[in-house]
Parts: sequence; structure tokens; C-alpha cells
Amino acid sequence: MRWPPTRCGRSRQFRKVSLTLLGGVLALLVGLVLGLLGGGGSVLTVPILIYVLHVPVKPAIAMSLCVVGIVAFIGFLSHLRQRTVRARVALVFGVFAVGAAFAAARLAKHIPSVVQLVIFAIVGLVGSVLMLRGGFKPTAVQDGPFEFHFEARTVTLLALQGLVVGFLTGIIGVGGGFRPLVEHI
Repeated sequence: MRWPPTRCGRSRQFRKVSLTLLGGVLALLVGLVLGLLGGGGSVLTVPILIYVLHVPVKPAIAMSLCVVGIVAFIGFLSHLRQRTVRARVALVFGVFAVGAAFAAARLAKHIPSVVQLVIFAIVGLVGSVLMLRGGFKPTAVQDGPFEFHFEARTVTLLALQGLVVGFLTGIIGVGGGFRPLVEHI
């Protein structure tokens, strides 16, 4: 390699540094959104990895799960200290979500990247519409702490939600932030 770099080399190097800095700033914004809203990390992380940092689709989906998983775990620890975690709910939902995510990730190896991106876009669009539509409806205010009633219907619905969210996680990398979407379906 010639030193000092040629003009073309400088602009290429500048572009790499600029994209890396932009990726870092956008990553901070993803963390802020996750911290404020508790969800939406993969919806933001996957496009940043693909279109800003030029990571191929399949590794971008896997990387987003790691990034969002670490941030979610930190949020979980905060809620655990505040005693707002309902272990039985998390256990029922989590067991089914993890099983479905594992199976769907194995299936995702055989799905073309462009199909994964189309599914990602459709799920994001449908989720946005459903959340906006639900955002304009008045909601009942819950005064006391949340109570989980371990009834067959409740456990079944929670397990089904876990399966759908786990499947979406394994196929396109979106996770718990899309749980409201599953509730509307």
C-alpha cells in the first residue's frame, strides 16, 4: 500500500470512518428508543446494519438479536430491582418463544435474504398501523399491580404469543417489541 494514501484512498477511508461514526450515533439512538419505549430495537438495528454499515442481511439479523438482547437484559435487571418482573409470565412466554425462535432460525437458513427483508417490512408496516390504530382508543387505567392468574386460557394465549414472537424472532430478528402486534392478531 502506498503511503500517503492517494486521493481516492483518502475518500474511501473517510467514507468508512463517516459510516462508522454514523452507525455509532444511530446505535445510541437505538439504545435511547429501547430505554424509553422498551421495544423496537431490531426494527431500527437491522436497517442500520444493512443500509448504513453494509452488513449482509442474514448476519445483520443475527447481530441485531445480540445487540437488542444485551440491551433488553440490562433493562430486565432494572425491572428486576424494581420488582416489576412477573417470573411466571416470563417463564411461560419465554419457553415457547425460545423454542419457536430456535426452530425458525434453522428454517431461516433456507429463506432467501430478499424474502426475509420483505417479511420484515410487512411485519413492521402492519405493526405500525395496528399500534397507531390502538393508540387512539381510550385505555382503562390499572390502579393496582398486575396479577397473573394461572388459568388454562391465559397460559394458552401467553404460549401462543410466545410462539408467534419466537417465530418472528427466528425468521426476521424482531422480538418482544412486537408483542403488541401479536396481541392484535
